[in-house]
Amino acid sequence: KNRKNDIVTLPKNIVDSFLDLKIYEYPNDYYIFSKNFIPGPDQTSSKQFRDKWLSIRKALKFPVSYQFYSLKDTGITNLMGILKDTRQVRDQARHSSIAITDIYTPHNSMVGNENIKKLDLSFE
Repeated sequence: KNRKNDIVTLPKNIVDSFLDLKIYEYPNDYYIFSKNFIPGPDQTSSKQFRDKWLSIRKALKFPVSYQFYSLKDTGITNLMGILKDTRQVRDQARHSSIAITDIYTPHNSMVGNENIKKLDLSFE
């Protein structure tokens, strides 16, 4: 979307899946998702992803309000809960600023911050 070519970190289970699927046996300049969702020299269209998502959403009986892009939002929220580091999440999501990442961060936590609880502050 932002036309940047950034590096993102792949979790070990994704790398393992790539190994199982023999993704690394394709040429380095291939797209992971080309025609029919297999590696190939041509980038797939957004229509292919949209059509596939619509069929998956229907099969899972998800409401129409569930959009494909919402999966990224959920992933960002989950990653923030795990890492607790806005900069790492920003870089992984390839956001242009922490302000953009903050938009996806829930601000309604009903749990105190453990790091703040451990501080030994004096009021001298």
